[in-house]
Amino acid sequence: MPPLRWLFLVLCACVAVRAADDSLIDSFKTMFFGNEPDKTTNDSAAPPQNNPPISYHQYSASSSSSRSQPPPSGQSCTLPRQIGTGPYRIPRWYYNPVRGRCELFYWSGCCGNGNNFQTFQTCQSTCEASSVLPTPSTSSSSSTSQIVFSTPQLSVFQPSSTQIDVLFQPNLLNHYLSMPPVLCSCCLRPYSEGYGSSNLLRFYYDAPSKTCRQFIYKGMGGYGNQFENEQKCRNSCGVSGTPVVPQTLATPPPTLMTAPPITSLPPVVYVPTVDPCSQDKEPGVGAVQLPRFFFNKDTRLCEQFQYFGTGGNRNNFQTLEECQSQCPESPNPCAVSSGATLAPCAPGQGCGTGSYCHVGAQTQTTVCCPKPAAVDRCQQPLNIGIGNSNLQRWYFNPLTQQCQTCTYRGLQGNENNFLSQNECEQSCLVNPCKIGSPFRSQGITVQCSANSPTVCPAGYYCHLGADQTTTVCCQALGNSPCEEEMTQGEGSSALTRFYYDASQRKCLAFNYLGLKGNRNNFQSKEHCESTCPVWINPCAIGQPVMTVTQKPFQCHQGATCSTGYFCHLGFDDATTVCCQSEGDPCSLVVKEGNGNHHLSRWFYNQKTRQCQPFTYTGQGGNENNFLLREHCEATCPVWINACPSGEPYLLPNGKPQPCDASNTNSCPLTHWCHPGPDASTTMCCPGRVDPCTQALGQGEGPLSVTRYYFNAQSSTCDEFMFRGLKGNSNNFNTLAECEKACPVQQNPCPITMSSLKHSAKLMPCSPTKSCPSQQWCHYGETKETTVCCPNGIKNLAEIEPGVSKLSRMGCFFVLTHIVEIILRPS
Repeated sequence: MPPLRWLFLVLCACVAVRAADDSLIDSFKTMFFGNEPDKTTNDSAAPPQNNPPISYHQYSASSSSSRSQPPPSGQSCTLPRQIGTGPYRIPRWYYNPVRGRCELFYWSGCCGNGNNFQTFQTCQSTCEASSVLPTPSTSSSSSTSQIVFSTPQLSVFQPSSTQIDVLFQPNLLNHYLSMPPVLCSCCLRPYSEGYGSSNLLRFYYDAPSKTCRQFIYKGMGGYGNQFENEQKCRNSCGVSGTPVVPQTLATPPPTLMTAPPITSLPPVVYVPTVDPCSQDKEPGVGAVQLPRFFFNKDTRLCEQFQYFGTGGNRNNFQTLEECQSQCPESPNPCAVSSGATLAPCAPGQGCGTGSYCHVGAQTQTTVCCPKPAAVDRCQQPLNIGIGNSNLQRWYFNPLTQQCQTCTYRGLQGNENNFLSQNECEQSCLVNPCKIGSPFRSQGITVQCSANSPTVCPAGYYCHLGADQTTTVCCQALGNSPCEEEMTQGEGSSALTRFYYDASQRKCLAFNYLGLKGNRNNFQSKEHCESTCPVWINPCAIGQPVMTVTQKPFQCHQGATCSTGYFCHLGFDDATTVCCQSEGDPCSLVVKEGNGNHHLSRWFYNQKTRQCQPFTYTGQGGNENNFLLREHCEATCPVWINACPSGEPYLLPNGKPQPCDASNTNSCPLTHWCHPGPDASTTMCCPGRVDPCTQALGQGEGPLSVTRYYFNAQSSTCDEFMFRGLKGNSNNFNTLAECEKACPVQQNPCPITMSSLKHSAKLMPCSPTKSCPSQQWCHYGETKETTVCCPNGIKNLAEIEPGVSKLSRMGCFFVLTHIVEIILRPS
């Protein structure tokens, strides 16, 4: 059989059983919503619905069966939660006697008990409002006793009766307790430590023991059962045994009813109730959202919260006034506590260094509060504070750079809190722009910086103010900042800035006041010079020659500057000006300059006496700087020093004096004429000596020129290859010049052996001094020509004739053939 049929049969069975006593409609109602206690029979005993913090009630024991007679509403609250055995999940409410509150549960639809209510309000009004406690049954008692239901009062004491109601723990019996009357009704209230940061020694009246006991009071809250000392406690609560009967208060008479007497009583237990002001907020559980109020012991204020219908605790009030009457508020109006006594102040009044005037909802909360150090009030975030006030205020939004409205709750805000828009704008809103307002994107003022000026759109520039709030995008006045006049602006700042002076083409320093400036305003001189066409002084020393209009006098190549100045050839006309001279340009060391250009120039090298190329950077150079090589050579003495040592003899123009090697008088007496390959290397060199006494010197250079030198060993002039430079004076262009200048020895001997030519050493001889073997004595005209000559003649034709005519006698041998002898004495 399908499950649906089984369900239908179960439903019909339940309806049939229930229909025996009730109608069909009531049976279905009971199945889905459970038993609802009958409240009509107990209306006279139901307590009033004023939900007092403490209620006292008594119930007698009952042994009657729940089947024959439904339990009264109070006893229904003590029954345990019963889900039942049905197949459904029906939301219901039951009273939890352990927690003392109504809670949600899901009933199965069948077989429940009386602690089952359709609504939370029904459960709460039946069980929570009357503070019902369970009454255990006593099987030994069948007689009746009296039960007193007193009308609950918040602080009313019943002096006409010595019988008072006492609240017991769950599952304990409530009964009469005979106690002497007391003077103050506060003695019957539970004691509470309260809340706060104090630790005060106090005394409370303990009703069960009829004594005054010591406890620590936190300073706030409580039910009034606390006294400064033990004597006041004893006097107020009649601990001495002599009851003091106070004046009778007009209260409604108690309602009496008859119940079976109780034969035995358990011991009386006094249960103090928790102070709601000391409890934390507990929103509870459930599916409803009820606006309630709780006392915040941290802020010492009654605040609103959402209560979910079940659970929670006693720190739960339906109205703000109820919370404030139960828990007195005493909040600190300052967000930061300094520990010192708060001094009163008035709006707009100063409070000294480190404090500001907090303007609250009342005079008591308008006091001087500490403020954070080094934080501008306009940069502090919005803080609506705490409390229950709704004060219309203004605050400055640093993100949008605007003053906006807010609702201040009256306590523990910050300094960014103004009474009016005008006060806010005068304190925080600053427009640094000279024209218009700062640029905003989506209602937010765009911030910029010197490193990110491109965040400003076209037509705007980044105004660099004294701080971040004034560094914003302002409207530009022109196309170029270099065309705008310098303006110091407005304000109280003194910022060192730089502006471009178009007349001088320079970036100069000035003091900016912080507001209302223009684009001709730079944080550094380098930024100014990189933006505007700045004229840079190209001179290495001093300033250039200025005109009557205080502009540099421009020159050009070949133009004459005034005495003591030279024409500096820069990279453009603006840097080609007359700069101070440092002396002879040919004696100056070359300077490449300190610019950023690459210009091809020529300079004179004093060591090599040549004009050489170099790269000039465009500024900071000196006069040894020429556009062309010809300009350099025309200005400076370019020549090669051919002398082997020292400097040649120079003319007044700084160039070497030319000379003639064949003319010894062409140079001064202290110099000799260096015979160079050309006129540029033929010059008078220092150190004149006899050239015939000097050794062979081939010189230096890349050339190979045929020259002659005097060989002192052979007393002959020999040929050698001269390299063009250096060398010495033993250097002749021709053989004749060498033999003329030096004592060349003549060889009187005939040529007998070709191998001996110019190499044989002639020995002197005489009639008395004979020659060695194989030699014969040649008797010449002079002593020098009377020498020993080698023996033997190969060819008479090789005999060179002399110039003298000397008479001599010869001896001839008989030959095999006729030989013609021609004697040519030397």
